[in-house]
Amino acid sequence: MARRLPFLPFVAASVLACATVPVRGDDGAPAAPPAKPAAPAAAPAKAPEATPAVATNAEAKAAIVAFKEAFKAKDVEAKCDAIDGLAKVAHPDVVAELAKLLQHKNLEIRATATQDMGYQKALPAIAGARLLATLEGKNLDWAYTTDAIDALKALKCRASLPLLVKLIKHENHVIVRWAFDALGDMKDVRALEPILERIKELKIDAAVRWDGVSVSVDTGASGDGDQKAAEALGAALSAANKGKGKSGGRTSRALGEIVFLVLRDLTGQQFSTGKAAREWLDANKALVDEKVKALDAEQKQQEEGAKAILAAVKAQR
Repeated sequence: MARRLPFLPFVAASVLACATVPVRGDDGAPAAPPAKPAAPAAAPAKAPEATPAVATNAEAKAAIVAFKEAFKAKDVEAKCDAIDGLAKVAHPDVVAELAKLLQHKNLEIRATATQDMGYQKALPAIAGARLLATLEGKNLDWAYTTDAIDALKALKCRASLPLLVKLIKHENHVIVRWAFDALGDMKDVRALEPILERIKELKIDAAVRWDGVSVSVDTGASGDGDQKAAEALGAALSAANKGKGKSGGRTSRALGEIVFLVLRDLTGQQFSTGKAAREWLDANKALVDEKVKALDAEQKQQEEGAKAILAAVKAQR
């Protein structure tokens, strides 16, 4: 997992170039062009990501001992490397060790530990619970919160739904964007109703035309207060987006556009208004209900799996 340094005031941009290779026949000569344009080939199905095995108690103990020794280094980068190494061992004791660093005074160490929680994919309910416990207050630090949301998303922690739904109403617009983005990437259709309600509250009438709070903030303050608030928001988005890849590209867009991109992720449909999305949901209630049941079952499976793993760990002691 690539680490994101906290509080960087710019976004690194990258461009992917695609090259085309002429098709040749079996004899090596260029193949004749088809009489009609061929339909684009379907992308090969992505193999499901293998869930890492849970380490034994002995393996976890050895990893923690090695981590504590490496973490004695004075260099912060070396400390972060030690965290990276530890996080790749899936075990409840490792989760507990990482959780100790979630509020570390050094922001780079804190960010690394928080992001690295996402490595614990074999323990989504266990690692997710540790992250969720740190996000219960009102005065959330946006940098920590966006890292925690990314980790919950990497874990596909289904128990994070109530928190993410709550955060799409947060007063900090950076946190709002990350919460919307996570709901879309996690394909959690259980969030459709709250998202449609939020669209009504925000008075988002069209995806692209409504620019939300991307570049302007109305604080009600006199003088240059609005400009400074807008600059602060821009700096926060830039810093939070650093190293985010696809997610960063989406969260930099106008909030109205982000919301409709999330709806497309959840439904497979492109909507231009909240009314159209509501009509689709009403017409496809049976299909959505089926997906909701599957997600509820997945969440239950994660929670029951956590209980079984904790019982096995206790039995090994």
